[in-house]
Amino acid sequence: MRALLSEAVRGLRSRGTATAVAVGGLMLAMTVALLVALLALALAGTDPAVAEPERVVLLDFRATRRAGRATGSSPRRWSSARC
Repeated sequence: MRALLSEAVRGLRSRGTATAVAVGGLMLAMTVALLVALLALALAGTDPAVAEPERVVLLDFRATRRAGRATGSSPRRWSSARC
């Protein structure tokens, strides 16, 4: 195991530039992923100015493919909805 570790360290030293580029690219990708996740959390959160956020209703209007029928929905789903 020690021989494999020393061989890996020698390989990193001989390919220092390629290793730095790979590590830098991974750090950049992780930073972008973190920023996207933080942006998604910020946009998904409720507005602090809303007095009762649990009473807010989201209306989702979808484009229709055929007249009178929304995409991804079935008439049974709407007729059996409970309030």
